Amino acid sequence: MYQVVLAVFLLAATCIVALGQSDKTSSQSPEANMSQSLASIEQRYFSDTHMNEPVPKRMDRIEKLIFGQPSTESDKVRFERLQTFIPSPLREPSPQLLKESLPPVPFALSAGKTYLTASITKAEPDNWFRIPLWLAGKWYSDLRWTTSDTAEPAGTHFPRRTGYNGGPLWGVERDAKGNIWHRLHPPEYEHQPGPNNQTTNAVIDREDLVASSDVSLCERIHRFRTRVDSSGIIIDTFQDDIVKTLTPAYDGTIVSIQVVREFDQNGKLRRTYTTHQEYKRTEEFSPNSNTDVRNSFRTYLLANNLDDLVPADLRGNE
Repeated sequence: MYQVVLAVFLLAATCIVALGQSDKTSSQSPEANMSQSLASIEQRYFSDTHMNEPVPKRMDRIEKLIFGQPSTESDKVRFERLQTFIPSPLREPSPQLLKESLPPVPFALSAGKTYLTASITKAEPDNWFRIPLWLAGKWYSDLRWTTSDTAEPAGTHFPRRTGYNGGPLWGVERDAKGNIWHRLHPPEYEHQPGPNNQTTNAVIDREDLVASSDVSLCERIHRFRTRVDSSGIIIDTFQDDIVKTLTPAYDGTIVSIQVVREFDQNGKLRRTYTTHQEYKRTEEFSPNSNTDVRNSFRTYLLANNLDDLVPADLRGNE
C-alpha cells in the first residue's frame, strides 16, 4: 500500500512541474525530479525557488519553516514527508467544487435573534458511505497550518501555524463483507468560548461524500458559525462551504487539506483560506454497539438494495 500511495504522490507532484516541459523530463535523475518538486513548495511558501542550491539545504529551509526544525533523517524519508506540502491535483480540490455564493442563513440565525439549537433541525435521515481501511479509527492532531488566506494583506507569510487539539473518528460499522462504513448524522454542534463573554456556536448541518478511492477521500461540509453574546442574542452568523481531502501518508498518518469558503449571513463570499493538517491514529477501528446506530445502518443498506451487506446479527430484524 505504501509503495502505491507514494508512487501516486510522486507522480502527481512530478506532473505539476512537468507541465509545458518536453518529454526529456522523464529521463531526468531522481534528484532532478526531487529538485523540481521542491520548487513547487518553495514557490508556494517563499514565492521564490532555489534550484541552484543542494537538495538537502533546500529541505532544511522548508522543514524549518513548516516543522520548526530540520530533520536528521535521510533525504528520501524527508522528501516523502514533504510530499504532503507539494500542490497536487490528488489532494487539492478542483476549483469547480468551490461555490461563489450561498443562500441566506435561516431567519432564526440572523443577527438580533435569540440563539436556539432547535433553529437547526435534522431534515434528512442518516447517510452512510464506505471508507478506505486506512482511514478507519480515531485520529488526533495538535497543529494546523494555514497555507493561504484571501483575507490577509498582500505579502503575508505562509504557512502560519496554530495550535489544535482534537481529531475525528472515522468509521462506525462493518458490513457483512468486512467493509467499514461511516455515518453522517447532522446536525453536529460545537461551542467555543470567546472574548467579552461571547460564544461561537458551530453547527454542521450537511456533510456529503464527494469521492473516495484507495488513495484519497473527499467530502463537502456546510457549517453555520454564530457569534452569541452573554444574553444569548446573535451578533452575526457566517456560513462555511468546506471541501476536505484526506490522503494516507508514508508513515501511517493521514493528511487533511481543507479549502474553506466563508460567506456572510446573506450568502456573500467573504474570504477563502486553505489549511493543512497531519493526523495520527490514536485508536483502531471498533464497530459501534449502539442499537439505534446499528438499526440506522441496517435501514440504510436495505433502502439502497444492499441486503447482502447487512451484518448477520441484524438480519433477524428483516
